[in-house]
Amino acid sequence: MTDTNTSLDQAQAELATTGIPHPEVFLKSYSPPAAFLFIRQCALVLGEMCVDAAITTAKEEGDDQPVVTEVLNSVAQVIAGSTHALVALGVLPVEAEEGL
Repeated sequence: MTDTNTSLDQAQAELATTGIPHPEVFLKSYSPPAAFLFIRQCALVLGEMCVDAAITTAKEEGDDQPVVTEVLNSVAQVIAGSTHALVALGVLPVEAEEGL
């Protein structure tokens, strides 16, 4: 058995060092609208982070980066899905979804 850390191990260690509780600790105490709003806000910030990383990657390694494309598409799906749920719940206006 090797001593190498996987990407999952590294991400979990990073989260553990911040002291932020895991979602299963606090998210269930929120109503579904509040939980969806939290997820959407996190996804919007994550989207900004990923776009910045994609720009840096494109400058360093070129535009053809399939992993970057997959990551950006995944973040966009979370934003779109959570926005759709918030519109369906009446938290956000229909225009929020139309803007996507």
